Amino acid sequence: MCQLPTEIMSNDLDVDLPNDLKDLILTASFWKGVAAVEVLLSVVYSCLSYLEGDESTFSSVYTCFLAVAHHFRTLPPDVRAALDLSNADVDKMHTLVCHCLKTIFLPTHALAFRTDPLFDDLRDNLAKLHMDAFLNLGDLTILQECKKAIKRMVAIDILLNRLMQSEFGLYTIRVEDNDDDFADIFSMPQHMWALADDSVYSHLKKPLLAIHKMPTGASAGERNHKSANRVHSRNRS
Repeated sequence: MCQLPTEIMSNDLDVDLPNDLKDLILTASFWKGVAAVEVLLSVVYSCLSYLEGDESTFSSVYTCFLAVAHHFRTLPPDVRAALDLSNADVDKMHTLVCHCLKTIFLPTHALAFRTDPLFDDLRDNLAKLHMDAFLNLGDLTILQECKKAIKRMVAIDILLNRLMQSEFGLYTIRVEDNDDDFADIFSMPQHMWALADDSVYSHLKKPLLAIHKMPTGASAGERNHKSANRVHSRNRS
């Protein structure tokens, strides 16, 4: 990208560029800044593209926000230098990630993330790299958010709340080996929970199965309307 000034000016373009624009095009530092912005936003773009896909899982919503926060925290020194980012700026970017999550956040997002075995290693590695508090993008810790989600699901049923909380606790301390119900991390989380042991997760299984089947957004519905030529019609009014 830093070679673009030479490429642009060497082409015989029949365009009368203003002097200030021409000077900007010929400034290498400007293009270095553009390249740095591309690096800065690359993970954001990747996460948005994934979440709009048909194979994205509900648990990946919280995961994508964590991925963006981690990306901002670990920007290469040359990118931070090109964008003149201080530690305070990175802290503000992390705060912005948390704020954006709060606009859509429900405790079930945290519960889905915590009960998807695919992200167990990711969660442990991020905690080791940034400390446990890094995982808490909401107002409460991630485990508190999970317990809050379970409490909301059972409403006023105190006994069911205790049973589900206990089963959730058993899940979090389970031994991960070949006999684990969730050893096949390459399966969709709803498929793993559908095959989970009823004797251990009899009360937690059905609600989590429903949560993990939830879509990440309205993209699939939007594509359906578009493919059926119903983008602007009475059906959508």
